[in-house]
Amino acid sequence: MRILVITPYPVAHGPIPKIGLCLIRGLRDVGADVSVSYYGRHREPERLATKLAERPRDLVRIVRQASRVRPDVTVLMTPHRWRTLIRDVPLLACLKRHTKTLVVHYHGSSPELLAPGGPAAFQMATRAALRLADGVLLLSSEELAGFSRFSTNTSYRIVANPFVPGPSSGDDDDVLRRVKAKRASGQFVVLFVGRIIRSKGIFDLLVACAALQDTLSVHLVVAGEGKCAGDLAAAVRELKLTEAVTICGYRTGFELTELYRAADVFCLPTYWGEGFPTVIAEAMGAGLPIITTQIRGAADYLVAEQNALFVAPKDPMATAAAIRRLHADSALCRRMGEANAREVARFAPEAVARQYLDALASIAAQREAN
Repeated sequence: MRILVITPYPVAHGPIPKIGLCLIRGLRDVGADVSVSYYGRHREPERLATKLAERPRDLVRIVRQASRVRPDVTVLMTPHRWRTLIRDVPLLACLKRHTKTLVVHYHGSSPELLAPGGPAAFQMATRAALRLADGVLLLSSEELAGFSRFSTNTSYRIVANPFVPGPSSGDDDDVLRRVKAKRASGQFVVLFVGRIIRSKGIFDLLVACAALQDTLSVHLVVAGEGKCAGDLAAAVRELKLTEAVTICGYRTGFELTELYRAADVFCLPTYWGEGFPTVIAEAMGAGLPIITTQIRGAADYLVAEQNALFVAPKDPMATAAAIRRLHADSALCRRMGEANAREVARFAPEAVARQYLDALASIAAQREAN
């Protein structure tokens, strides 16, 4: 099978670039003929003028590549968001006659906006994308149910993302040394990795840690960037948590790997439109117990009390109680961490690539049958 994968540039921040490259290697390892084309941000950050100039050039280049390669299947890896729909629908329309089967792989989506009464323009753009695509890959059964209610004329499949282990060697910087010193001194290190936006639950986690300060020695480590980074720093000061919180900024590679290793627990009280958060798989790979919300892929892959403690979204006190429980129960922490280290094997690149290839073949066969 000849496959053309369209994925964000490797320099782009976020999980899709490293997931895409790992998946491409896995597909090649199981015998697929894979070509790659890049789309989206060329650098971080990127000015609007650059976007307006570069996206049309990207579109022309990708269509030319598809025309040359003539793939059996073209896969567009993208989030399901308003701004990406505006970008993706023209690309899908241009690719339609240059590939046998056209598939969209949504890395995170907003099926709740597809319910009756949802934003009309967003639903119209989504419907246009679904009409152009022969199939859609999703990361959770919750997303599958939402999309299936919205459009019954599209072929949907659930796939997993591969677990991408980080580098195992490198040099500690000042931030890493500080975090490791906090843990060595007996503080309970809680790690958050993700975009700094309210719907990721980071502000709820901050309030939870503030509620624990008088009774537990907890240190919160925040790795990420986003539009609310300034608000987060201000909230840390207002809650008098300056000594109890380390804000690391965007981290990748060895520095991110070491943050997982330096933590006692990973916490992501998200209510964002996740698929299955890459950071949860990374925390599992590091053998960490997890506190998160029971939504999307977390509901599919994590078992309560075995892999994670589930908390309700937007409930800082429930999150505080979960942190308190893990702090008090080292045996539970150990059991959950060991279970997660074993369970992450289900996301091994070769296993995920075979599942992915089967999903693409199924969509292609259904298209031929119709």
